[in-house]
Amino acid sequence: MSIFTVMVLAIFFRLWRVGELMVFSGETNNLFYYLSSYLAGEKPWLLGLEAAQYIHHLFHLPWYLWMMVPVYLAGGGDPLIFAVLHAVIGAASAYFLYRTLSLLGSPGIGLLSAFGYALFLPVVNIERFISPVSLVPFGTIMAFYFLVLAHQRQKPVQFLLLGFWSGVAASFHYAMLLMIVVVLVWVWWKNRKFFVAVVAGVVLAFSPMIIFDLRNNFFNLTGLWFVAKSLVGETRPYGSSHFLYQIYPIIVIFIAALASRLPKKLLAVVCGAFLLIQLRALALYEVHPSLKDRYLVVDELLFQWDQGLTVYFRDQSSFDYAYLLRLEARKRNLDSQKIVIFEPWQPENNADLIVENNKLRFNQESE
Repeated sequence: MSIFTVMVLAIFFRLWRVGELMVFSGETNNLFYYLSSYLAGEKPWLLGLEAAQYIHHLFHLPWYLWMMVPVYLAGGGDPLIFAVLHAVIGAASAYFLYRTLSLLGSPGIGLLSAFGYALFLPVVNIERFISPVSLVPFGTIMAFYFLVLAHQRQKPVQFLLLGFWSGVAASFHYAMLLMIVVVLVWVWWKNRKFFVAVVAGVVLAFSPMIIFDLRNNFFNLTGLWFVAKSLVGETRPYGSSHFLYQIYPIIVIFIAALASRLPKKLLAVVCGAFLLIQLRALALYEVHPSLKDRYLVVDELLFQWDQGLTVYFRDQSSFDYAYLLRLEARKRNLDSQKIVIFEPWQPENNADLIVENNKLRFNQESE
């Protein structure tokens, strides 16, 4: 088994039946909404996505959105292009997991770790989800890679890069602030003479938000203070499983280290069994509503196009459909401005169509 084979497996697991196994939720819709708003000049380029809808004074760093703008333009906003990119990033994660452990003198454990990471279905499902938070495992792996590289090369530029990447990774989710703390503590302990270089890298990564806050009365700092208070209080509104995504690479490495102690023949059997188990799990895995499910409803809606479209989303916000609906309308040379959407809180309407429980039906009252 080679690292190339592992990377091919990683891409296969993340792209197989991707339209059926990719969740397209409001969070993903929000990403595409922000990207289109960025390009229309409706959102400040110094900020990323809103950290949470209930924390209106806190946004993420813009690096993830900046990286995705070329992808959005190249793919015409098609979500499947982003799925391909995330699959490649998943393969890169497996590779750099291998490289990091190889630099530490354990290429065997590195290859096993990459193999486990590439195939482990919970990780695959995270990276298939089109959202910044799905790159938290990748951000963690790359931070460790730059940390090991900086420690071995002992050059200021390496520590500057380490700090910069640690800050950039915070644009995936604020859970990555924990990684920044780990990096700063480790460098202070082991390579104190390069501590200023690491801090400079972190500050450089946060500079877009710093500039925005200096111009806007410390807008995000206020929100960050609210989050800090909530995490030590009783409500904990910003708590989520996203904070655990950083741990997945560590778990994979730990299991790989244990497996490496097995006799070679037994290890080969274990790896083969793991591959078969994960292949079966992948074949049986289902998720609803998937991107394919969303497109089926969108296709049904656009089939009813008659010089426009009026649709009432009765039991849920249109947020899960609005982007795809307008995207597909433009692809079919239909005027997306003629799509009129009514939300659940607008029951008094003249919509011809109703979407309820992710299914389309005609509004008999409007006939």
